[in-house]
Amino acid sequence: MEREERIKVLNMMYGCGGFDIDNKGEIANWSRPEPQPSDDEMLKLLPQAEKKAKLSDIRAQRNLLLAECDWTQTLDAPLTPEQLATWAEYRQVLRDFPATCDPNNPVWPAKPV
Repeated sequence: MEREERIKVLNMMYGCGGFDIDNKGEIANWSRPEPQPSDDEMLKLLPQAEKKAKLSDIRAQRNLLLAECDWTQTLDAPLTPEQLATWAEYRQVLRDFPATCDPNNPVWPAKPV
């Protein structure tokens, strides 16, 4: 099991802390109350950990896109009612995006003009 894979799985299972990974990718110190997982156990969890990592990246990108258009929802935004509605719809699609997209091939909605 590769070092990056091991880190993904351990972070998904336990969060950060309670273990160290050496330069070769092996668990160097295990100080958690749970038993240390085997490589077989971690390999079984790898697809789930990879999906969780991808969704985390997608949520981070989504949050940036939402922040970039926060101005559209202020009372003094220089937008017509139709433009306001279009931006509100776009923002809702962004909020729903992590739950509806394919994490392996996210197709982002187009930003209104």
